Amino acid sequence: MTDILSTVWKYSDIFSEKTAHGFGKWCSSRKLFLIESQIKRKCNDLRQKVTIRSLYRLEHIIENTVSHLPRYQRFIQSLKDEGYHVIGYARKSICEKDDDSRVRLLNLMCKYLKSRSLVSKVFASVYCNANEPLLERDLSKQKLLLPQILADGDMQNMLMYISSKERVCIVAIDFAGLTTNYEDLKVCLKNNPNTKKLIIDRFASCEVSHVYDTQELFE
Repeated sequence: MTDILSTVWKYSDIFSEKTAHGFGKWCSSRKLFLIESQIKRKCNDLRQKVTIRSLYRLEHIIENTVSHLPRYQRFIQSLKDEGYHVIGYARKSICEKDDDSRVRLLNLMCKYLKSRSLVSKVFASVYCNANEPLLERDLSKQKLLLPQILADGDMQNMLMYISSKERVCIVAIDFAGLTTNYEDLKVCLKNNPNTKKLIIDRFASCEVSHVYDTQELFE
């Protein structure tokens, strides 16, 4: 598994924080062909019995794992070519007790939004639960932690930025990365009509991204 992870690192940084064991669990949960290949016991050069797994499907596994990213980035670039301002948003829940971990994880999300989703700006809510009303987030400024985040501001800054642009696309990592309150999302979009598209990046969990035209969310 270590050899496979090393190979994947050549193509993508999405697993840069995972160990070989963590990557193995990720593959297993998604029932990748690698995990289904037969396990054998054999003697190595030192006459020690070791467990091996056939890697004849390695090329196929890597292709499935990383082929989404180039297509996704071409789509993001096409939006920019059409005049969209593509921005990212990240948040961390209030329950996170360790501020060092909070800063580290938010910076990691900001990094992924910039490198994977090619966002021109990224905004972050340092203390924010997933169901918290979008328009009310960060009314109290986090003057201590926010400067430590590799972001261009918080939610209130993002709302101001959106109001100054004609066509905005917001990218968030997973659905809960933006909100779990669908009705509140519609309220926010109604108050910010310049937000034309939403992208939910779920590459880390299921290798797909969901793209929404915001007008469709009202139908």
